[in-house]
Amino acid sequence: MNLFLRASTLVAVFIVATAPAGARGRGEKDNPPGKERGMTAELEKLSEQWYRAWLDRDAATVERLMADDYVYVAPSGHAQDRAAILRIIRTPSYRLQRWNRTDIVIRLLGDGAAIVRSRGRGEGEIEGKHFKDDHALLQVWSRAGGDWKLVLEQATARSAE
Repeated sequence: MNLFLRASTLVAVFIVATAPAGARGRGEKDNPPGKERGMTAELEKLSEQWYRAWLDRDAATVERLMADDYVYVAPSGHAQDRAAILRIIRTPSYRLQRWNRTDIVIRLLGDGAAIVRSRGRGEGEIEGKHFKDDHALLQVWSRAGGDWKLVLEQATARSAE
């Protein structure tokens, strides 16, 4: 399946999977039973490792957590592949000075796929240009061979509230 079709399918799955399913509120985590609770905890830890690696400029961790066909969709709608994202984290002028994530919601889609939604706020600089972000974040994780890999990530700029 080509990359665009795969990403489009995953976004469609996200829309269906995250539709209101009851009384779950903003930022409230599902309370899954047994095995699902373990997978949810594992995904929460991996997602946190991902964002911590960006703060620490740990390119090795970012590379290890990415799927081979990883895609990042920026708030502008521009898609970047794995190689482009690895170039960014390895750019000497890149610095993320602070980063905070809230409203984390994890939705399992069986044993081999999951959606992680959150809000991320931070600031830093690249190539001498300062940036300040407030994004709604979406991550799509897939498990193959026992290891979870980040397949798709999308950031959408939030408007001032």
